[in-house]
Amino acid sequence: MGAAGRRLEPLPTFAPGDRVRYTADHLRSCGMGLGAEGLSRWTVVGCDCGLCTAPDCAHVAVDEPSQFGKAQRRHIHRGALQRVGELRGDRIPQGGFLKIHR
Repeated sequence: MGAAGRRLEPLPTFAPGDRVRYTADHLRSCGMGLGAEGLSRWTVVGCDCGLCTAPDCAHVAVDEPSQFGKAQRRHIHRGALQRVGELRGDRIPQGGFLKIHR
């Protein structure tokens, strides 16, 4: 068991062209449950920087300019993302309706 009694999950993998969004757990943990970030969708883009190519790579680049300059892309930790339209297994509500975000 990981921190706070949760199992550690392997990081999801994404390929260039995948559409991604923040997970509900990530939005809640950052206090962004309400607001624009929860509606944001990005496309993963290819990147050859150190964040994306390191052997223990945990980030992906998306099709949004970085706040540090238009020449750079925004990088997001893979653990905070899920594919658009995909439910993460441990996030399925018990006995409720499933809402798939597209």
